[in-house]
Amino acid sequence: MQSREATIKSLYGVVVKMKLGPYGNPKASDSANLDSAAELLLRSGRSPAEALMLLVPEAYKNHPTLLIKYPEIVDFYDYYKGQMEAWDGPALLLFSDGKTVGACLDRNGLRPARYWRTIDNVVYVASEVGVLPMDESKVVMKGRLGPGMMITVDLESGQVYENTEVKKIVASSNPYKKWAFGYSSEDVQMVIETMAAQGKEPTFCMGDDIPLAVLSQKPHMLYDYFKQRFAQVTNPAIDPLREDIQKGIHGSIDKAIQSSCVKLQAIYAVRNGSQLLVLSDRSEELEPTRPAIPILLAVGAVHQHLIQNGLRMSASIVADTAQCFSTHQFACLIGYGASKIWSSKDSFLRWVLRDLLEFRSDRPSIPVGKVESASSIVQRFCTGGMSLGAISRETHEAIAIAMNRLGKKVSAYIARLRNSKPGVPLISPPPHHDIYSIEDLAQLIFDLHQVNPKAKVSVKLVAEAGLISGHDGGTGASPVSSIKHAGGPWELGLTETQQTLIEKELRERVIRRVDGGFKGGVEILMGAAMGDNEYGFGYDAMIATGCVSGYA
Repeated sequence: MQSREATIKSLYGVVVKMKLGPYGNPKASDSANLDSAAELLLRSGRSPAEALMLLVPEAYKNHPTLLIKYPEIVDFYDYYKGQMEAWDGPALLLFSDGKTVGACLDRNGLRPARYWRTIDNVVYVASEVGVLPMDESKVVMKGRLGPGMMITVDLESGQVYENTEVKKIVASSNPYKKWAFGYSSEDVQMVIETMAAQGKEPTFCMGDDIPLAVLSQKPHMLYDYFKQRFAQVTNPAIDPLREDIQKGIHGSIDKAIQSSCVKLQAIYAVRNGSQLLVLSDRSEELEPTRPAIPILLAVGAVHQHLIQNGLRMSASIVADTAQCFSTHQFACLIGYGASKIWSSKDSFLRWVLRDLLEFRSDRPSIPVGKVESASSIVQRFCTGGMSLGAISRETHEAIAIAMNRLGKKVSAYIARLRNSKPGVPLISPPPHHDIYSIEDLAQLIFDLHQVNPKAKVSVKLVAEAGLISGHDGGTGASPVSSIKHAGGPWELGLTETQQTLIEKELRERVIRRVDGGFKGGVEILMGAAMGDNEYGFGYDAMIATGCVSGYA
């Protein structure tokens, strides 16, 4: 919304001569900023349903029936896709302007939402049926909201409009198809042909034990200093390959505009009519006496400078670079302001955090006879449960026998359990799709204790037994971008949780375990010095069962 503040010229159809804003608050939550954006659209004369269709659009590109049965709705989304960025959830949104009240889900549909209408013309919306006591015989209409769906009620007439009804009313109010074809910038093209043809990102197993970029003595790209962040409990992962209705690879940059304006200063170029800023690190474009800077730094600087001068929406930023070759790097560039990316491949190296730590003690060594017995010490060690094997008896007999066998790992047995086909690459199962909040997680822990009150319930968040997993630990199967750029060092997680638990006087209530790339006694001593109780091994266990580890 910061980018759009300088481009809004009117409200209620009246030209505004003074500058309005801000329309959002960077310090506020996502929900608060979404509320501000929705209020702005309402005050500009749009209905609540239209405002929410603009802000939280349905996944319409790959929809099996929308294009055939309701082309006008597709035209509406096509027209606005280049004018308003989509807000993703997960969220169940309730809205009203005093005349209309409604509810809608985001395109991913990760929040439960059910509705029912009674004979006395009362409409209820809740996460589950049974939230409110009522006579079932009085229910005349009921259903649930799917991904991107909406329901509204006209408070004046009492009319209830379900998803396609309300969207048809909004989409039919203007000839969006004609308007969309009137803009040359609406020519849709594939951004990356090879990714569209392959349809997937490489999938690997094991972990990533290469160095942290911030500590490396070797050259590094700026992308390596960024880590992916997500809410592990409340945001279950979306599979872009097998849940492709949520995803698309279409852009709206006119392919006819290919001239470069890298010789001009960004502000001067935009004020003189340039609509495309190309930031390039090609050798022929660089000044011989000036060193190149990271393209991510350049994109972020130009993006912010255009915002500060109220010109960001007047031009698109294209990154022409050889510094971008992975999905993580594409995400960084787009997140910092790039509209389009031309890229090529490169390579990089990193370092590890624990190499900066060493043991220092002024206490003398104790006699071996006073050291805890080996049989007692090994009770603190545990092997890693990987992917499907985490819940099978066979794991305890032979850990991940087929983990590194040649060929596809998805056998007929695994394919049947995952509702897939043998030989098709699958990532390890994501977090529970029936857990959407910390309260849901607490309920799951409570339910498990009802079955076995003595059980130690362990999650990768602190419960009775807490597990701290480092980013260099392994998994059964994962996209390479997640292996490389998701998570952080266990050393940081361990020290931060230790300090927090001590500060809150909760440390004695938790049995804490650490794992992630443990290969020997040094890691155990490090973890013990940082206050840990137990230590998990997956890598060594796999080597012990015959797996071969290779490093290039």
